[in-house]
Amino acid sequence: MPFPRPKTEWIPYGVASLLTLPFLIFLILSDAPDRIFLAALLGIPLIVCLARYPEVALAVYLMIGMIKGDPRLSFMESLDLTLVFAGLLVAFLLAEVIYEKRRPPWPKEFLLYLPPVFMMLISLVYTPHFEIGVAKAGRFILLTGLAIVSPLYFLGSSTKMMRFLTTLVGIGLLISVQSFPMLGGSERLVAPSGLNIQLGYIAAISIILVVYLFLVDSSVYQRLLSYLLLAIFSIGLIGAGARSATIGASVCMILCAVFYKRLIRDLLVFGGIVVLILWLVPIPEASYEYLGTLTRSNPHDVLTFRNDLMQLGVDLTSEYPFLGVGIGGYPFHSPDPNLYNWPHHVILEFSAETV
Repeated sequence: MPFPRPKTEWIPYGVASLLTLPFLIFLILSDAPDRIFLAALLGIPLIVCLARYPEVALAVYLMIGMIKGDPRLSFMESLDLTLVFAGLLVAFLLAEVIYEKRRPPWPKEFLLYLPPVFMMLISLVYTPHFEIGVAKAGRFILLTGLAIVSPLYFLGSSTKMMRFLTTLVGIGLLISVQSFPMLGGSERLVAPSGLNIQLGYIAAISIILVVYLFLVDSSVYQRLLSYLLLAIFSIGLIGAGARSATIGASVCMILCAVFYKRLIRDLLVFGGIVVLILWLVPIPEASYEYLGTLTRSNPHDVLTFRNDLMQLGVDLTSEYPFLGVGIGGYPFHSPDPNLYNWPHHVILEFSAETV
């Protein structure tokens, strides 16, 4: 185990974590005309609670992109919720440094973060659109930097780690359940922001966390609740038709069976739950069809338009092997900047745009 987990009282941690999210829940589910006023009222205790539990704010920060694109949040178009939570985390970090005087040791692995930052900054010299390049580099440096630095300050104990991971499960539960009205329809299930892959991503993560947090050394009641959660997340994962997320979750379950023999019984029950879901739940046919593309040998059939996006990344890397086209320059060398906005592959994106 990477950290000693509390064996008891995990339910209060989950409840406390979920209670810090009323602002987000209200915004997603409510269509009331006075929701801006009510949201402001809820926002004050939310910020106070997040300041008390910054590990919860970190979990929301990592997942807020799956929520902020919800059409019901259109009245907040001028407000980027990712930047809002980034600002909160910066404030919490400063409070830890100034008032708590915390100076956690910096792992030497953090040095791996410096080369991509250096490459981005150098490529700003020749990027085809300087403002877009600065914006992209700035967002990467700030948002990614926060994501890798914040855990050093906010996840210093097993209790905080447990609260952080349980919050991720709670967010996954909300996102999965909100997609259920799409069951029985013709389209694949999506996250609030409208993307299938986001729903599959959080559902797969939640499945892995439920198995790790709640099935290992758990009581009968915890197991029953865990099976219910696994059923909900499985519906979201299969309904989204997310191929990479499904493969990832399946591989993790196989590894659990190999390294945690005592979980084999629970994993067999989980497998039975999946079979029941496939039999009883009206998963859209489009989800099965999309998952079925994994069996095809033609890359165009498997990747569809993503194959062209990646091919352009390969072509730009070959044509500009030393300097790239500059940070944010990929769309400017494409036939359609609106469609070809990134190569759908992080390594190709770096190789095409930077040194």
